[in-house]
Amino acid sequence: MRRESLAYIAAPYTDGNPDVTRQRLQIATRYAAGLLAQGRHAFSPLTYTHRIQQLGYQPPPPQNWYSFDLQFLRQCEALEILTLPGWQKSYGVALETEYARCWGIPVRYVEYSATGADADLMPPAGAPPGGRRPDILFGTKPPGLVCLRAAGQDSEQTAGMLIAAGVAVFCPSVYRQQFQGPGMPDITSARWQEFDAQMRLRCEQELDTDRGMAG
Repeated sequence: MRRESLAYIAAPYTDGNPDVTRQRLQIATRYAAGLLAQGRHAFSPLTYTHRIQQLGYQPPPPQNWYSFDLQFLRQCEALEILTLPGWQKSYGVALETEYARCWGIPVRYVEYSATGADADLMPPAGAPPGGRRPDILFGTKPPGLVCLRAAGQDSEQTAGMLIAAGVAVFCPSVYRQQFQGPGMPDITSARWQEFDAQMRLRCEQELDTDRGMAG
């Protein structure tokens, strides 16, 4: 299978007001859903990790969610930044911008509204400068991704336990679950199958909970 372009969706997240944090998550998820419904491949780290964080799992020290997310960014062909209020002050967005430019990944700034409209922008005033080599979180090459083949209610717990053990795991079923609910674009099974196949191309190993690890 031919490797196709995968977009990494970046947006500010944490805020002192939990309603703002929740709204940012919803916008990032809806934007990624819109791309997936159109047949584009999009990975939203906020969407993927939010539920796992809710369950109490996080990467072990000295890793953190930043280093976890960057392992996914390294496998993407584009970085799309949602310029939501507060994005210029977001440490995570700045870090992702730095690494994308260091790795030669094109950066696209997206103006997103409630209607889902978006537009290419030049780097707005106050954009993270980028271009200089950032502090390296995990050496010169990030660890490889592991694709977890699991389904059902246990998939979130299994993914969480692996992440807590330091594994950069992607579980398609966990990601899909986050796109269910009112207001979400309809993503067909065929679209999901195409996306899942693209993610598997980026994983160095697959883990089937019934069979164990395969190279």
